[in-house]
Amino acid sequence: MNCLTYPGADCDTDHQLLVAMLKVRLAKRQRQHRIPPLNLEKQKVDKAVQFAAEVTNRFTALEAAQNEVTPEDLWKGTKTVLLEVATETIGSVKSQKKKKWISDEAYAAIREKREAKGKDKNEYQELKAQVQRKLRVDKQQQLEGMCMELEAANSKENSRQLFQKTNEWVLNKAGVKRELLDTAI
Repeated sequence: MNCLTYPGADCDTDHQLLVAMLKVRLAKRQRQHRIPPLNLEKQKVDKAVQFAAEVTNRFTALEAAQNEVTPEDLWKGTKTVLLEVATETIGSVKSQKKKKWISDEAYAAIREKREAKGKDKNEYQELKAQVQRKLRVDKQQQLEGMCMELEAANSKENSRQLFQKTNEWVLNKAGVKRELLDTAI
């Protein structure tokens, strides 16, 4: 294990940054094929009838082709039919980029603070306080915007969107916790 300290690192603290090099052996995880999330909002509009008709057509063709089948094969056939029809008719949800909540003004203040770090201590302290104030204001504006989205979904009685936004917000705040498996024992 190698350790180094970086006294000049800009991380807004009185402490010195410590960097350690560790060798960690992690267990390999078997990644399963992930099914892309379906766009269920389209199903509400007009695709539900088309989806139902397509599924019944495919199941009648599946029943005609197979006489004696094990339950596992029957399940695999059912699953593939449902997923293929759903991806064709409904489609999947496109991933959305996260909204940037730090303003350009705050980024400029951060740059000024970095430049003033080694020069003048009093100016650095003032700029540090200014950056923190701007970041607090930006975060408050982001939270207010998210609350407005939740209120709009609630006023439209769109419970699906309301719960999606709430879960998205809660999961982003809590973070995802994962375990590290130690196989060196």
